[in-house]
Amino acid sequence: MPNKISDRIRKYKHKDCLNCQIIPCIDFYYRDEKGSCYGELVALREYHNEKLYPPCHLGGLIYVFCKFVSTILSALKLPGGILHIQCVRDLKTIAFLILTGHYRIALSALRGVIEMFLAGMYFDKKYLNALEEGKTSIDEVQNMIIQFVEGKFEVPEKDLQIVDVRKKKLDYGLLLEWHHKMKYIDGKTKNHLQNIIGKLNRFIHGELLETIKPECPKCPAMVKLSRKEYEEAAQYFQEVVTILLFIMVKQYIKPYKIIDEEVFGCSEIFTILENLERELGTKMIFSNVFRKLGKKIIEDLKALHGNT
Repeated sequence: MPNKISDRIRKYKHKDCLNCQIIPCIDFYYRDEKGSCYGELVALREYHNEKLYPPCHLGGLIYVFCKFVSTILSALKLPGGILHIQCVRDLKTIAFLILTGHYRIALSALRGVIEMFLAGMYFDKKYLNALEEGKTSIDEVQNMIIQFVEGKFEVPEKDLQIVDVRKKKLDYGLLLEWHHKMKYIDGKTKNHLQNIIGKLNRFIHGELLETIKPECPKCPAMVKLSRKEYEEAAQYFQEVVTILLFIMVKQYIKPYKIIDEEVFGCSEIFTILENLERELGTKMIFSNVFRKLGKKIIEDLKALHGNT
């Protein structure tokens, strides 16, 4: 075969491999003859700028989340922080997937962030409650987290009685119920997260496959950018992260008066993005929850900042 792949690879000499002309599935700069299908790196360069979708509407929230997690962990040395740090890394990965047109897999992963965050708070609360009673050490709770990560953790009988269920797996359903019964999240927040998780589950279980859409590229490895899907993904991202930030303020920052200039300053991202939306004349805020809860977060931190 005169044109076999091995001959073509040798001839090409591995030049500009991210723009591979031999294996189109790894051509991250690909565009078709109409210019309508893009490789991921083309999407990053052309789709995300001050005229269309500046990436700070996702990145700004990751920054605030990271600062909150880091400050809380530094102040309280809580065991669940290791799971919340993983949430930061996962959120950055999800943002990158959204920015490069991989909407379905990004939203599938977003549900996992909710579950991991709630699990981290579950272990933190168990540790803090037991610490007050002098019944535990941080090592014991860290061992529980290791068991959770390895899929071996079984919910203690005491917690099963609180949620009135018999299953022992620490999944998002049990976590939401436990946090609600323990009054760590209110009914509105619980219902809101349940509703979001239900919607995100559709992306996991195949209900919203990309390949059944008429606009899907003929080559399934290619990226087809969609403003509608992008804005939907950005809305979910902003909504989820804002709710988790709101919970952190209510359950960590306010009760333990954890506030410093950096945390107070970075929280202004909510106001900054609203101002940028007006200044640039482009959409920066995709979630009404972001607008409403963002204001509450800033108000809470201002009040706390003024009293410290």
